[in-house]
Amino acid sequence: MNKHFLLLLLLLIFTGCPDNQPANEPETQTISDVPIVEELIIERKPFDDNYTYESKKELTTDTIDESGVLLQGFHWDSCKVANKGWYKEISDNKSEISNTFSIVWFPPSTISPDFAPQGYGPTQLNNLDSQYGSKSELKQAISDIAPAKAIGDIVINHRAGSANWGTFTNPIWDDDFYSICSEDEGFTQAKGDPMFKNTKRGSPDTGEVYSAFRDLDHTNAIVKKGIIDWMYDLMRTEVGFKGWRYDYVKGFDGKYIGLYNKETYPEFSVGEYWPTKTFNSSEWSTAISDWINKTANIGGVKSRAFDFVLKGNLNEAFGTKTNSAWNMTKLNDENNIFRKDPSHAVTFVDNHDTGSTQSHWPIYHKSTDSLESHVYLGYVFILTHPGYPAVAWQHYFKSDVTAQFISDMTIKGYDKTLKELIKELIELRKSTGLKSNSTFEIVGTTTSDDYTAMIDDKLIIRIGKNKFIPDAGWTLKISGDTFQIFTKD
Repeated sequence: MNKHFLLLLLLLIFTGCPDNQPANEPETQTISDVPIVEELIIERKPFDDNYTYESKKELTTDTIDESGVLLQGFHWDSCKVANKGWYKEISDNKSEISNTFSIVWFPPSTISPDFAPQGYGPTQLNNLDSQYGSKSELKQAISDIAPAKAIGDIVINHRAGSANWGTFTNPIWDDDFYSICSEDEGFTQAKGDPMFKNTKRGSPDTGEVYSAFRDLDHTNAIVKKGIIDWMYDLMRTEVGFKGWRYDYVKGFDGKYIGLYNKETYPEFSVGEYWPTKTFNSSEWSTAISDWINKTANIGGVKSRAFDFVLKGNLNEAFGTKTNSAWNMTKLNDENNIFRKDPSHAVTFVDNHDTGSTQSHWPIYHKSTDSLESHVYLGYVFILTHPGYPAVAWQHYFKSDVTAQFISDMTIKGYDKTLKELIKELIELRKSTGLKSNSTFEIVGTTTSDDYTAMIDDKLIIRIGKNKFIPDAGWTLKISGDTFQIFTKD
């Protein structure tokens, strides 16, 4: 998610974490020792989950191609592209994108403070002239990538004040500071600011506290209506986004995501639920699955979630920084979200946080040498398995930035580049009709060195150090030194 960098700037001194453990989200903040003066808190806005919103005309929606693949259409430093801006970079690659990918996840579109140019501290939600380019350039890029569909990065857990800690403009929403959760640190730490010890506060937070910007009160009917109006009228109708990637969804109750989906008609919705605790596949799986189910509460439209359980298992399957031993049994973990709920799992190898120039929790690689990078095996896995797979920009396109920009590395035994492998795997996924909910079956016994699975009785995928010989009726389609993919005759 992108708050690590922001927290470093605003509040925290970064401390390292154990090898192969995520320096992902800020730890949940404890507020019991913060001296909130309860007798000053007055006149909270009414909480009503059954609030009736003015009916909006439903947009015509299409069905998402479940054999398709999502492209993360940016990396962490995309906001710093010199001269032309990032939206023009997307437009410059329109042919490659439109012919390969079904969905493109765009970066946050609203203006953000200069110290947080990536967009994850939004100030004026209605101002779409951001560090990535202008509003007109955004609309042009969305048009250019068609028939691929653009989804917006929706940052609504928190918001930055325009002139001080918590004064919101464009839109204002509610009177200061009813739209901000009552425990927000601005009420106790912002000395000299209008927010400090102010009596106008929202209700308690419904999720984990976020320490970098102001936590929004999603129980406030005015806030909810403001978010819906912004998403539907501006982002969906005027700009042309077809769906949403929701940022930091553990920061508020998942039922509100379902509400926002219900009122804005996305064709695709995915939430970033990155658990705070150290990686544990069982605990993480439960937390993410619970969040997915919560989005269907109060009549909401259910959302997908990124499969951070599989991400952790991919990290551990191919060796860590301190232990080079493989452990393919991690790939067979039933806690992986794509195993439990494939239709609601979005699988990925790395993104702008875990990889890219931040590299908070990357799949292990010591350099851009294919002999030392296992990124390609992650794509062999996710592009041939259930779930909706996502490809990171830095793994497919070239860039002057070096961190994880390895699209042109040669895969040993495959003798072509990572980009060529990803492209061929996408074409295979489409031609064989693999879908997010395809059937999955383990073939034989998974060992530390070898993993074999059959998908839809159409593909056999072998990842490991030993070669696999299938029964008659199967043909080797794609292979490298450490993987084989067979298609049924």
